[in-house]
Amino acid sequence: VSTQSTWDNKRMASGDGSCITCFYWFVSISLWGSILFIILSVSGALPQECNTAADVAIGISAVMYLLCAFCSSTCRYLMHKTTGADIYGYMQNMFYTPAYYIFHVQCYHYETRHITERDSQGNTRTRTETHRVNTHSASERFHYISWRDVSGVFTLDTAGALVNTKKAFVKLELNIDFQFANDGTLSDFENQRESFRRRNNRDTHQDYSYTITMSGFNQYNLVRVSDYKPPCFGMTWYLLFTFLSLVEFYKMHVDRYCICLLYTSDAADEQRGVDLGGRRVIKQK
Repeated sequence: VSTQSTWDNKRMASGDGSCITCFYWFVSISLWGSILFIILSVSGALPQECNTAADVAIGISAVMYLLCAFCSSTCRYLMHKTTGADIYGYMQNMFYTPAYYIFHVQCYHYETRHITERDSQGNTRTRTETHRVNTHSASERFHYISWRDVSGVFTLDTAGALVNTKKAFVKLELNIDFQFANDGTLSDFENQRESFRRRNNRDTHQDYSYTITMSGFNQYNLVRVSDYKPPCFGMTWYLLFTFLSLVEFYKMHVDRYCICLLYTSDAADEQRGVDLGGRRVIKQK
């Protein structure tokens, strides 16, 4: 039985997609509006009845803003900053590291509960609620015996840094994918998956999911490709601008010093940009 697992590398045209970027800007503008609302409310420029609305608005806006800031790909890139020399060692290590496909199940049932409440006047009211009750969970690897890597040569394209001397980093995003080499492998995979689900079918309902993991794997990598040192560049500065509610402007600052070109696997295979350096084949016999 043979299995094939593929993971590809690509560089994103920007830290986040255009729609997500627009949403991030909307959240930031909402926060600025809420701050202005609070200032006007505290200064007495607005009726006192608006104080509660202002508190709710600033609370919701602040939570959404922080979630967007720390879930942003720019934040994750800055957390995994490395040098051009180091990235080749990192990729080489990935070529020799196996990927694991892991099955997960969660068993559960629903319970109907009757709740009786009494108000301040002594009146009682009964309401019915349906609750999900999780009773059993399990995980198991898809078992294979051997594998081999056919990724090809990993070559980091630094042409952008040569053209513009202020380009100091490349945003490198790695994604893990899993494929099968032949029908025999697919059949073995399905048998293992169904066996796992049957052995762990312990309740009325069962949710199935899977994850693909690789030891030491980082999806977002910010790779230094020149000696130029951008001013105010790093995770510390990102946190500072986040708490100043100016994180979207700092993302623009980061992008200014990064090579932001989009490469797909097909483009890499056709040698229009970067060699495909992340295609992994796992085989089991």
